[in-house]
Amino acid sequence: MDKFPSDVPQAADVDWSLRTLARWRLATTLDRAGRHDEEVCLAYQRVARAWGNGSGVFRARADSARTRAAALACPAGM
Repeated sequence: MDKFPSDVPQAADVDWSLRTLARWRLATTLDRAGRHDEEVCLAYQRVARAWGNGSGVFRARADSARTRAAALACPAGM
């Protein structure tokens, strides 16, 4: 089985990756702006959950998101 798609990308595949990237951008932007509320926590936690089993840069980003959520004392399981 090929590791990469050999046909036209499916909308759900594109949506999954772009949605998580948008959450990462949202979390880091709001975090840098000094917002440390539920929205930031939720974005970091969803990135960690979505990319936690990914490869390379995705898993590294998930680890960073998980670490930052813990540093912000985000409630578990949001």
